Amino acid sequence: MTIEAALDRLQTGDATGALAVLDSAAPLDEDAARHHAARGMMLLADDQPSAALAALRTAMALGDMSPTTQLNVAIAEDRAGDRARARDLMRQLGQHLPGWDEPPLRLAESLRAGGELAAAEQAYGDVLERNPSREEALIALAGLLIMRGDANAAQPLLLRCCGIAPGR
Repeated sequence: MTIEAALDRLQTGDATGALAVLDSAAPLDEDAARHHAARGMMLLADDQPSAALAALRTAMALGDMSPTTQLNVAIAEDRAGDRARARDLMRQLGQHLPGWDEPPLRLAESLRAGGELAAAEQAYGDVLERNPSREEALIALAGLLIMRGDANAAQPLLLRCCGIAPGR
């Protein structure tokens, strides 16, 4: 199926090729929402947030209300420039799905990118409460701690990450 082939291509890091595969065939009616959701993910990976947002909103209008699609909408909103709306969506997902560490991770990344470093530290801490082994959060939080001069607090986070992912 075209969607799976495109997603496989996306997994290899080839967002442009994935889009070409996906766009090579019109979606079947029963696959339309899934097609638009996949297209939105690929457009996000291809650094086209506005186009991704349109595709993801179409997917939702067609009935795809999955948490992944909702989070991708939030990420697209963030990258397209509506950080307040994006962060609100990320917070809502994080509250609705307290066991999923991805929404607070994406919130932390948005806060860090926006220069709100104290809030980003708190959000990374939330990620680590949900998943103490989340490598991205361990490294990012340690980096923020080092930036503010607290290497002693960063050290155990980096050591934990080394134990989890020695290659990093």
